[in-house]
Amino acid sequence: MSRFDFPTFVDIDGTLTDNPEYRLGKPLMRRIDKVRLMIRNGEPVVIWSAGGTEYAKEFCRKHALNPMAVLGKPFRVVDDHIAIFNDGVEVSPPEFLD
Repeated sequence: MSRFDFPTFVDIDGTLTDNPEYRLGKPLMRRIDKVRLMIRNGEPVVIWSAGGTEYAKEFCRKHALNPMAVLGKPFRVVDDHIAIFNDGVEVSPPEFLD
């Protein structure tokens, strides 16, 4: 399996904007451009936000992002292999996008 078999989930506020507070941040275009390039290169990307699905969709439209999915950040994850999430790669926004 390759990294293209699994999506990268990218948060909006505090990751693609300069403020983690809902709707208060200014877009960080360098990071948005990197995510746009990932999508263009065929990487599966999911954009999500605690601000909800409609907010995430609005952000994607405004910034010409066309990810495989857009959703609100989940409240709970239920999976028979929860260890998959513990073994996943967690990366801070500056480590990954800067």
